[in-house]
Amino acid sequence: MKYLFIAVLFFLTIIDIYSQENKVLTVGYELSSPFVVKSNGKLQGPSVWLWEKVAEENNLKYKYVELSFNDLLKGLSDRTVDIALSPLTITSKRSKKMDFSTPYYIAHLN
Repeated sequence: MKYLFIAVLFFLTIIDIYSQENKVLTVGYELSSPFVVKSNGKLQGPSVWLWEKVAEENNLKYKYVELSFNDLLKGLSDRTVDIALSPLTITSKRSKKMDFSTPYYIAHLN
């Protein structure tokens, strides 16, 4: 049985650096119900709520950027995106290029 781990990416070391330097983080997302949705022009969903709580508690400034899934992965790889809110499967290949938070949702796929 394969496990699909869906997680919000948090570059925890970057969060600490950015909070100290007062920089603006680029938070990329792709709409993916129910994790990231738009309602009345505002982003909603558990990934958004979790990120906004982390940002608030760490006094982080950020801007949202909507991207396709491929552009989101490219942005994480080339560091034009600091945080991704879209569900991503944690793979060994991706883990070599980016840091993942602890998964908060696990889907069991056959």
